[in-house]
Amino acid sequence: MKQITAKDLNEHLKHGHTTAQFAKRYQCTEEEFIREIERTFSGKAAKDFKKRLVENDDKAARKEKRNIQKERAKTKEEATAETAQEITLMVQAENENEEAMVEATVMKTAEAMVEATVTETAEAESEEEAKAITPEMVMALLKELERKEHETRAKIRDLEAKRVQFSSEKRKLKDEVRNQSQELERIRKIAEKLAEEFERTVQQMSAIDESVATLNEELAFEGELLTEIQAEIQELKKISIFVYANGQVEIEGAIQFSEPSNWVKSFQKFSHDERFEDLTMKQLKLLAKVIEFVAELEGEYEITFEEELLHNAFEALMRA
Repeated sequence: MKQITAKDLNEHLKHGHTTAQFAKRYQCTEEEFIREIERTFSGKAAKDFKKRLVENDDKAARKEKRNIQKERAKTKEEATAETAQEITLMVQAENENEEAMVEATVMKTAEAMVEATVTETAEAESEEEAKAITPEMVMALLKELERKEHETRAKIRDLEAKRVQFSSEKRKLKDEVRNQSQELERIRKIAEKLAEEFERTVQQMSAIDESVATLNEELAFEGELLTEIQAEIQELKKISIFVYANGQVEIEGAIQFSEPSNWVKSFQKFSHDERFEDLTMKQLKLLAKVIEFVAELEGEYEITFEEELLHNAFEALMRA
């Protein structure tokens, strides 16, 4: 694994590198990279670096989420166009089906009307002639035949009357069929009109649903964008100061580091303090310059020392 330096780490953090990108750069896993930061730098510096890594990871995740949302919106737009075309074709097919059903109903009703015909079959009874017919037998047979003739005529009259009745009923039914056919035609036209209105209503509802979905996605997207912009504004307003072991001071923010003119007075105040006897003269001078520089700052700032001794000395002087 490569050696991690504060300079390299800070430079790439400014350019938005994530934990995964650093792990690849240093040829290790993400967990090994975090442990190496904690081992290499002081507690405060390690905490600051890890905090900035989390921020970069979050920004990368939000950016990826926005890209996915844009792709989904594009796919949904294409699918919606296809769905609208399918709905139009489906409604047209339903209209054609309804028209065919109405015509079939009329034809079926007409074909169901059948003329009632009554047929009468008279059975003739034949009797085997007797070998010997008497006058009494002839008279009896004649009377029987006359009785049957009378019954048959009466039956024929009844059947004729029923046929006349059926013919009258048929004429009435024909009138009803004509009226019902006209009513079915009227209903068919109403159904066609309703189908057209239904299609328009469905299309309007679909268009509204699509518009609402698009607005919801845009609102979510703009809301996230606003949150990111506000976070970036706060980040730009915040001043980050990095004090490296070689004496270099680097500033991130709207200002640049300039050596304070009165740092010597500050140096003289604590240069002989026994608490800082482990610091070199170079470190004490650097500490005095940093203290006077931050004293002149008006906004919020964060300061990170590569060396823990300088960090502890700075904290002790700022608490005094």
